[in-house]
Amino acid sequence: MILFQIWIYGNSFESFLVAIVNPNKQALEHWAEENEISGDYPALCENPREKEYIRGELSKIAKAKKLKGFEFIKAVHLDPVPFDIEHDLLTPKYSKKRPQLLKHYQVSYPVFSLNCKNSMTHRKRHVSISLLCAIFCFLSDGFTAI
Repeated sequence: MILFQIWIYGNSFESFLVAIVNPNKQALEHWAEENEISGDYPALCENPREKEYIRGELSKIAKAKKLKGFEFIKAVHLDPVPFDIEHDLLTPKYSKKRPQLLKHYQVSYPVFSLNCKNSMTHRKRHVSISLLCAIFCFLSDGFTAI
């Protein structure tokens, strides 16, 4: 499985979702090697082909599950640093702290901030999962884990 953690953010005033993904390091490096992409783990997370691959896989799953267009993820940011308690992004029970995630990614990544303009003052729609299979993909349905 190429995804380790994912947080999906949507603003009710925008018609798209943004995913922050912590990829599985070994799976990402294996995919990069198969596709002749070189670089260390942080560089791979910045590679547009890697981001497009993951966004494409998420779109395939969304289509297979017959999600509506506004439920599709339109942008993906790969972060090599996992969500953790030390960065105040997880609770002691390992639940995601949504307000802190939003603040962290708006400050750390201006592109995400542009995609989420006005999000702090408007009603929000959050979808949070630890593993992609928990929301979209059930192996028993015959879908391949990514």
